[in-house]
Amino acid sequence: MPYTITTKRQEWGKRVFSNVWLPIIRGVFKLNARFADRNGRTPKWLNRVTGAVFRAVWVSYDGVFKRVFGDGERTVGGKGEEVGGGRTGTRAGGEETVGRTEDGKGDGGGKDGNENGGGEEGNGLYGL
Repeated sequence: MPYTITTKRQEWGKRVFSNVWLPIIRGVFKLNARFADRNGRTPKWLNRVTGAVFRAVWVSYDGVFKRVFGDGERTVGGKGEEVGGGRTGTRAGGEETVGRTEDGKGDGGGKDGNENGGGEEGNGLYGL
């Protein structure tokens, strides 16, 4: 089962995480494409930069994002924990949920049937 955002905190985490890290990751990918040789190998300095960026991504996730915005690697909760069944509801712990019906599907508010227009399901950090 793919990762599914189930709370507003996770949705905000996805947005903030994406705005912080995706421009940097795209830049690293562009550098890798620019400096790769015919065999796809990149210079050692660029390998170190790439590794440092991805370590920083995970350190920021583990140290900040996960604590502030909730788990972005695993779907939190399950059927029966959400109340409200529409665009928003409340979890047993008082945390608001986002765009989910009882079956875990979107409520139809966005272009693909999910509240915010899509992108909630995927793998990895906050469904990216």
